[in-house]
Parts: sequence; C-alpha cells; structure tokens
Amino acid sequence: MSEDKKFTFDEDTLEAQREKAKDLIEGDKKAIEENAATARNPKNAPYQRQWAEARLKGNLEGKIRHEQQLSETEDRLKSLSNESQDGQ
Repeated sequence: MSEDKKFTFDEDTLEAQREKAKDLIEGDKKAIEENAATARNPKNAPYQRQWAEARLKGNLEGKIRHEQQLSETEDRLKSLSNESQDGQ
C-alpha cells in the first residue's frame, strides 16, 4: 500500500512539473513581447537586446534542466510502475 502512495506522489510531482513548464513558457512569451516593445526605441535597442538575449539564454538553460528533471521523473515513474506490476 505504501508503494501506491509513492506512485501517486510521483504522478502528482510529474503534473506539478508540467504546470511549472507551462508557466515558464507563458512568462517567456510575455517577456518577449515586452522586450520587443521596448527595443523599438532606438536609444534602448542595444541595451534591451543584450538584456533580452541574456535572459532568454538563462531561461533556455533553466528549461533544459527542467526537461531533464521531468524526464528523470517520468523514468522513475515508469520504473515504479514496472516494479509494482512485477510484484503483483
């Protein structure tokens, strides 16, 4: 029975990570739109472009780490599922 609880916890964790990824993507869309509007001002363009590139690079690196964690969680979930099926 404790295995069932752990299995449910992993499913909840996986869903929470998916929601976090969706939130990150929505935040990036908003940031891109804001940066594009500010970058239209010729005085701000070079600085805004540098800031936007740095931010997007950081966000991309964060998303890559998040995808790796998500993949690891999915693998662990499959492993637990296989273990519970083997035990039955």
